[in-house]
Order: sequence, then C-alpha cells, then structure tokens
Amino acid sequence: HRGRVHTGGADATASVAATAEGAPAVPGAASAPASAMMPAPGGERQVLLPTSESEAKKRVGVCTLVVIGFFWVSGGLYGNETMVSSGPPLIVFLWTVLAGLCFALPNALMTAELATAFPVDGGQVVWTAEACGPRIGGHNCFWVWFTNLLDAAVYPQIAAKYVSKALQLGLGSEQGICLAMVVCVAVTNCMGLDWVTASQSVVFFLSLTPSLIFIVIGLGRLEPEVLTSTEGETDWALLISWALWLYSGFSTLGSMAGEVENPKYTYPAVVAFLLPLVIALNVMPFAVALSLDPDTEHYDAGYFGTLAGQLSGLWLKTLFVVGANMAQVGLYHSQVIAAERSCGAFVHAYLSDLGFTCLLPLNREAPPPSRLTPRMNEPPLEAAQTPMLHRRCLASLTLWLKTEPEGGGMSRANVLFNATIAGCLTQFHLEALVEVEMMLFACSHCLFLYSFIALRVQRPNVERPFQLPGGVQTAVCYCLLPFCFAVSALLTNLYSSWENTVAFVVVLSIGAIGHCIGSLMRWRIERAKERSPDLTYTTRNGPSTTEYIARIDPG
Repeated sequence: HRGRVHTGGADATASVAATAEGAPAVPGAASAPASAMMPAPGGERQVLLPTSESEAKKRVGVCTLVVIGFFWVSGGLYGNETMVSSGPPLIVFLWTVLAGLCFALPNALMTAELATAFPVDGGQVVWTAEACGPRIGGHNCFWVWFTNLLDAAVYPQIAAKYVSKALQLGLGSEQGICLAMVVCVAVTNCMGLDWVTASQSVVFFLSLTPSLIFIVIGLGRLEPEVLTSTEGETDWALLISWALWLYSGFSTLGSMAGEVENPKYTYPAVVAFLLPLVIALNVMPFAVALSLDPDTEHYDAGYFGTLAGQLSGLWLKTLFVVGANMAQVGLYHSQVIAAERSCGAFVHAYLSDLGFTCLLPLNREAPPPSRLTPRMNEPPLEAAQTPMLHRRCLASLTLWLKTEPEGGGMSRANVLFNATIAGCLTQFHLEALVEVEMMLFACSHCLFLYSFIALRVQRPNVERPFQLPGGVQTAVCYCLLPFCFAVSALLTNLYSSWENTVAFVVVLSIGAIGHCIGSLMRWRIERAKERSPDLTYTTRNGPSTTEYIARIDPG
C-alpha cells in the first residue's frame, strides 16, 4: 500500500559511488559482493551500496520480512473506503483484481529477481542509480524520499478519522491524534530496529485479526447481483491512483536485501505468502461491504467499522476500530522508516561531499569527530564565552543525535527530521496526498522498470538465484503492463486537478533546483582545486570516491 521503495539498511545508507560527472564521495563500509562491483558499460564506474557481510547483522528472516513487508504492501482493508466510492461496484471490483494480477505480480517477481541478484541495501534507488547513472539516480532518490513522506502522512489522518467516528470527536482532536502518532513512532525509531520489529509484530496481529473476522462472518451475506452493478459515475483518477496505491509496495521489499538472511530462499517465500494475502485482503472486504451497503456514496474513511457493527454488533465494531488504528500505526511506521532510509541515502550519496552530513550516522568503528569532543586547550576567551559544561552538554546531545541506536536503524537526527516533515504533511487533504504521491511514484516506477531491463543487458553474467524465465525481450514484456498502469496514473492525475498538478510540478522543481545548486557548488570546489593543487577536499564521514573504489577493487 502503501509501501514505497526506500533505501538503506541499518548498517549503511549510501546508494551509489560514481566517479563520472562530479559524482560525490561515498563513505565505505565493508566490501560489497563481487556482483555489485562490476564496471558499467562505457567505462563509467558505479558501485552498488556496500553491505556488511557479518552474519550477526543479517537479522531479517522470512517472518521478520513478512511482518515488516505486510505494511509496505498492504496493511489490511482499513482506509480503502475511498476506493469503493470511486465508481460502480463491478468496475471497482474488477479493477482491484486486475491491478493485483497485472501490476503487483510482475513487480513482486521482478523485485525478487533483483534482490537476489544484488543482495545489497538500497532497493529501487540503488538499482536505478546503477542502471541510469548518478544524475538520474539522484533525481529518483529525491522523488522516492518525498513519495515516502507523502505516503506516511496519509495514515495518521485515516487513524484520526476512525477514532473521531467512534468517539464523536471534532476536527481539532483529529489533528492532535495525528501529531501524537507521529511523536510516538519517532520515539520508537529512536530506540532502534529491534524495537521496531517487536512493535510491528504486535501491530501485525492486532490489525489482521479484525479484517479476517469481518471477511469470514460476511461471506454468508454476499449478494452477487450487487457486485455486477455498473450504475453510477467513475472517478478514474481516484480509482487508478488508489489501485496503484494498494499494490505499489512490492518493489520496496528489495530495500533491505543487505540485511536479509539467505535472500535466495527468503524473497520467493515472502512474495509467495504476501501476494495472495494482499489480493484477498483487498478484494474480499469490498465484496462483503458492498453486499451490506451497495450505496457507494456512504463510503468514506471509517465506514468499514460502521459496517462491522451492523454485521456482528458492537464487539466487532470496537475490535475493528482498534485494528484499524493499529494498522495505521504500522503503515505509518513502515513508511517513515522508508523515508528515513531514502533521506539518508540521498544525503550520503549526493550531498555528503558538500558538507551536508548532519543527517548521517557516525561510523561506530571510528572515533567521534574532534569537533564533537570538548577541546581542553582552547583560548581562554572562547572558554569564558562558552562554559565547559555547556560545551560538553552540547557535544553529548550532538553525538546522541548523530549516532545510530544500539539495536540498529538510522541516526536520531534523521528520524526527527523526517518526523517533522511528515507531521506537517498530515495537515493536507488525504485524497490530494495520494494523488500527488502517485504521480511521483509513476515517474520513479518507470525508472525501476527500465532498470530491470537495463541490468539484464549491463550485467548479464551476474548470478540470479531467482530469475524470471526468458531473455531481454521477455523482460520487456514483463514490464509492459506495469508501465501502462504507471503512465495511466500519471496522465489521469495530471488532467484531473490543476491544484495537484501544480503541487507535482513544485516537487519536481525543488529537486531540479537542488540538483543545480549542488552542481554549482561542486564546480566551485573543482575550480578551487585547480587554483590550489595542494588543496585537499575531504569529508569527515569517509574516504573519497577514488580511494573507496581503489580499496574495494585495486585493479
């Protein structure tokens, strides 16, 4: 659902090191797999994200990836009332099934192939940068990060609507609920990946149980003639956007490949479990709900809970409200994790050489930077202006913000930065967030599909433990239907609302302006180097790109 592609794992956040066209330095970790370090055609050297080969850090197995991935690719039926109201029952029902088979299935299989062939942290962002180069990879990384934030901002609003319907609260209370969820999830993320996994496991059980009860009890109330109705108008922009939103998370599963135990077995098993589950959780509740109330004008966020009360009484309605809110917590949690990692990857790979390192974690194996440590031999005047205790407190706070939690994860500064932006985005309208998000997702997903084909051409000798049958021509065929879905979502949303189109253009413009500013700054640095050949420009987060490539590939 919701899952967007994200990058980075607990141990590394860079996406690509490249030497062409002023590509930034990429701090290294452990050496990357050989398949991830092959030179690209045309002489341009590109290196996929290095991943720690320590088995102790590969803590993601089948069960863990299923629990976390469930909230990337589904999360249950909660909040999907908007899609029911987008058109007649038959069209909604058929479109939901077709999107699952024609869009989700190819994406899931392509993700499994790429994740097993390139078992490194990064997912779509890494694959796109490897196939398309650092320039396009940089734009794509920004789009993915902002898509993650837009998606994350949807779920606190849905949770607030469920609570307000159950408790008859006002608009101000809904905003308070949104901010409370943002704060609670930020605190959990600051505690580390171990806490995230434990909390998501509990949320998975609490959110899935009411959905299954609703489906099982409602099967006896199905009205087949209702599902074949074609009366009413269809909001194609909303229907297509929502259908892609339901199934757009499967490419996210590859983002944790560097932390997954035995990717050859894990990814096919996770896809085989999640894909049928997600399609069933999207299709069956629609059939039950429309059988209970065929009037699609009644459907807005929270109405499934009302139908659950009509179906089996107050106990199921209460359980449904609890499950709905737990699901939204899990969905928001998964998406903000994605945003944190894509943000870290973007800063690490494309901005760290310019000094923008405040959102990057410190290397645990290296001593803290000297400027974070109180200096004992400072001039007396500076010591008098800034007391030693104050400097030590500031240094401790800075070090705490820059350090990863012991259980793994991103730096706390990164967590708080993304939580702040997500909290601001929750103040925008839910449908507008989804439609703008889907336009950005369509652009990045087209690059993902191109990367799947390009990596078969550029890396034909890389071992693919799980591979779709056929060659390059067959790979093009696999991408046709998902490409059509993505393009249709982009075009219908561009022409449906000028406000959303303006918002989409603004986001693209911000990325383009940022890219131009970064290029200008790198040009000035190169000019300074030419004027002063003895000048050494390095970052405190790691070696330069040249040093890094020489270290992992002396040839």
